Formats: sequence, structure tokens, C-alpha cells
Amino acid sequence: MKKLHIFLIVLPLLLSPACHKVDYTTVGSFKFEKDVINLDSRQQEVEVKANRNDWVMTVDDENGNRIEGDTINVKWYTLIKKDKGASLLIKVSSNNGKERSFAIGFRSSDLYIGMVVNQKGIE
Repeated sequence: MKKLHIFLIVLPLLLSPACHKVDYTTVGSFKFEKDVINLDSRQQEVEVKANRNDWVMTVDDENGNRIEGDTINVKWYTLIKKDKGASLLIKVSSNNGKERSFAIGFRSSDLYIGMVVNQKGIE
């Protein structure tokens, strides 16, 4: 009878990891669903999902100054960390000139990745 009681106490402990929901935000890798974003020349917004929430973004402005934050506004684009880091919203203005691009650096713990955003021009 004691063995049955011990078994009934231990059984839920054995089954609980099997029922545990996996948290994909703490996986060993860090990535966004795309690492290159190609946009046409019109004004637009694109949202890109991340596989973890704890990240910081950095860009260089046209003068070479490094900008870091949850929201970054530069001359022709805006980057917004959405839903506590679940995704990145990229907003670009219309491009009536030549093709343009910028790079975004991301850090999460000791992992570093990058993303490139290209926007076609009318010329």
C-alpha cells in the first residue's frame, strides 16, 4: 500500500514536465523571420516577428552616430519594438530618389544578429 501512495505522489511530478508549455523566447538561438527586407518605393510598414523578446536594436544614422533604443526615428525610417519585443515594426517613407538601405544590429544576451532593409527608388 505504501508503494501505491508513493507512486501516486511521484506520478504527477513525472508527468508535469510533459505538460509544460515550451517557451520559445528562451531558445538558444536568436533570429527574426527575415534577415533581409526588400521594399518598393512607396510609403509602407512591415512587421517582422522575433523568436525571443529580450533584444536591443542599434542603427547608425547618416552621420555615423550609433542610435540604440526601443524606438528609433531616422530621417526616412522609424523602427518600433512591438509587443514587448515579440516583433519589430519598420516604417519607411516614400522614396522618390535612388535605391537606399540601412542595417540594423540586434543583441540578445550574448547573441548578435543583423538585418538589412532595402527600399527601391523611382529613379
